[in-house]
Amino acid sequence: MKKPSLPKRRIAMLGRLVSQIFSQAVPLAAPTIDRSAISRLHGRLEFVRDNNGVAHLYAEVESDLYIGVGYLQAVERFMIMDTLRHVATGRLSELFANIRIPASVERIGGLTLQDFDAFLRPLGFEQEALRDFPRLPIEEQRCLEAFAQGVNDALIHMNGVYPPEMLFTGKLIPWTAEDCLLAARASALIVSLVPLENELTFDNIRVQEGDAIARMIYPDAPWDDVPDYCQGGESEIPDGPLDPPNMGSNNWAVTGKRSRSGAPIVCNDPHVPVLPAPTYWQHVHLECPQYSVQGGMFPGYPGMGFGHNGHIAWGCTTVFRDAWDLSRIQRAETHSDRYLTSKGTESILHHRATLNARFGRSREVEWESCRHGIIYPEWRHPDGTELALKFVACDHAAHFSGHRALYSASSVEDTQSALAKLNGGPFDFNMVYAHKDGHIAWEQIGQLPRRAKDGLFIRDSSDPNTDWDGYLDFSENPKIINPDSDMIVTANTDTCPKQFPKIATRVHCEPRHRQERIIALLNEKQEHDWKSMALIQRDVMAVYAEPLRDMICEVLGHYANTAGLLAEASVSLEQWDCQFTVDSVGATIFTYMRKILAQTVFGAVLGSESAKRFTHGQRSIPRIELMILDADDPLRELLQEKTGNSIEFFIQQSFEQSVNKLMTDWGDNLSAWRWGNIHRVRIGSPLAEIPRWGKPWEAIEAPMPGEANTISPSVTTPDGKRLRMLIGASSRFICDLGKPKEAWFAHSTGPVVDPHSPLYKGLADKWHKFEYFRSALWKADKVPNVRERVILIP
Repeated sequence: MKKPSLPKRRIAMLGRLVSQIFSQAVPLAAPTIDRSAISRLHGRLEFVRDNNGVAHLYAEVESDLYIGVGYLQAVERFMIMDTLRHVATGRLSELFANIRIPASVERIGGLTLQDFDAFLRPLGFEQEALRDFPRLPIEEQRCLEAFAQGVNDALIHMNGVYPPEMLFTGKLIPWTAEDCLLAARASALIVSLVPLENELTFDNIRVQEGDAIARMIYPDAPWDDVPDYCQGGESEIPDGPLDPPNMGSNNWAVTGKRSRSGAPIVCNDPHVPVLPAPTYWQHVHLECPQYSVQGGMFPGYPGMGFGHNGHIAWGCTTVFRDAWDLSRIQRAETHSDRYLTSKGTESILHHRATLNARFGRSREVEWESCRHGIIYPEWRHPDGTELALKFVACDHAAHFSGHRALYSASSVEDTQSALAKLNGGPFDFNMVYAHKDGHIAWEQIGQLPRRAKDGLFIRDSSDPNTDWDGYLDFSENPKIINPDSDMIVTANTDTCPKQFPKIATRVHCEPRHRQERIIALLNEKQEHDWKSMALIQRDVMAVYAEPLRDMICEVLGHYANTAGLLAEASVSLEQWDCQFTVDSVGATIFTYMRKILAQTVFGAVLGSESAKRFTHGQRSIPRIELMILDADDPLRELLQEKTGNSIEFFIQQSFEQSVNKLMTDWGDNLSAWRWGNIHRVRIGSPLAEIPRWGKPWEAIEAPMPGEANTISPSVTTPDGKRLRMLIGASSRFICDLGKPKEAWFAHSTGPVVDPHSPLYKGLADKWHKFEYFRSALWKADKVPNVRERVILIP
């Protein structure tokens, strides 16, 4: 099929942008789907949009559903889709130009987008997608081709005047069916970089500080299997150029024994970037002769991370599997294009690519590859030994088959068969699901390398422990089915510690705080319904902070007998109820103090570069918490040895520095230190980030409760003197299978980035207030509160 030409009429786009900035009139919203735009339907297609922004699509022919949903995604979120496919192909500099990150940005300051591309291109995702698409069954190829057709129909209909944020990007390329596979691969990659960064930071501390100190920093690493070559040094382990924020999610299910309806309940609140708008997850209901399904669809890829179909309900959280291995490559003495392995010597392949840039020079990059992974030119161990980086493979064909099978699953066996197919895909998920007849389960999906030992430590390529003996069969993956506790909870940690070594090590995943809190709240009631589950999803109680607060306040007790701001602050901290509510002053003091304490302590016991990397990642905060609580922690002795001061001295120092920082930024009136004054959520389109002029594209700017380890979470980024929510539960989902055709939802914005649409800001306001709406697998003529209805006949 010939690809359409998609020129940009930049002057017209600029004119519309200026008009939107200065116009006081509110234009009428244009129809989402234009009858004249969609081509080559095979049967009747009906589109219904309700007042909650949900798109309901009804088709006589399955592939027509994908034309419709592709069209909607292009209208609603093409910028996100386009960015994802450029991430997957390592072509970000072609889309945005070879932009240099400001030097002030932690860790990645000074890098360019071509530096990112130089890391991404060798991963080979583009070739992978081209390889896998022809392997899809014909009917599934037709679905993805139909999705691409719908995307391109929408882009053609825009007639060169695309959404305003696309004014600042490069040439528009038509969407292809293979691009769907790339979008999924990119979304999965971004999350998988978190455990890679944890692993690189771990290896860097071993290299720079030696294993004696590394054992203190990481007491939960599998030290029984440590290789013995790493004795400390000055050089750093290489750092991946991408800097992913910590992301996670919660999902859980209870059996009918714990529900008021007598049927299972499934809950999910995936934690993804809340910006830019619209929401990451497209809320859509699809109905055709094969299935009726509703849930959250990935951008650019017609699979659902959470949803229900009248028989089952499911939700996902990230597993944080160890999907990466680093190996030391020792070349053969007589052949530089061969290296030593457990099998003798094997070949090394050479590669070259050109990285083009919008408005800039092209750059030639070279790399090598072998069975142990990619050999990036600059990636070396401190002794000069080259490193190879290996990443888990992906079977896109099986993955999309799994999504279609999940949509139509009507039994437990159908669901498990679908999950077995999903297991081959790019995502590593904790899939929690339930059947209306009572079955609940957790099954981990995402291929797990069959290793002789862990994949945490860097080993020599000649060591048999670096070899992967394929992947575990899906039947061997960790799982819990119908537990005696009548509940299953996952939250990006070691869901089942006994089974977790198959997935990763404790170094790779998050603390157990959210999982333990959810379990505790589920145990507080005999019977749950969707309302009690919604209360759990909004919980911001930090139980883990209680012993920390008490220990800290014991050290700070003498301030209560003094006058002034330090005394007031110490009293506020002592009286804090450990809730991260917007009115809490204690939450603010605790957060500032904990961060400063971690930076100070690890800056003292580690080298400066090791400390920067460690405190930037997700492991430093739980490690400083352990140090505070454990009087026998060996890090306390090391700190005393290196500084001459105890942990109590540093607690007091970090408290005083926190109070001084807050006073400098917010004055000496503690009411200005409220958590909601400092911790904010601001969501909008990319244009909302434009200083002074971006306000019209802002969906919400408001105080936000929660922090990274509360059930209702917030992973933040600095925003001037404030903290801005970057990652959170952008969508919330609850399905009581007593009524399996309905569920309750909340979304951080509406489906379109239209500042004049009530769906845009209205849904954001409801989400912020933790208000939910009901949606169901309605027939087209039964959808309530219809905003828009379009019927298309071929």
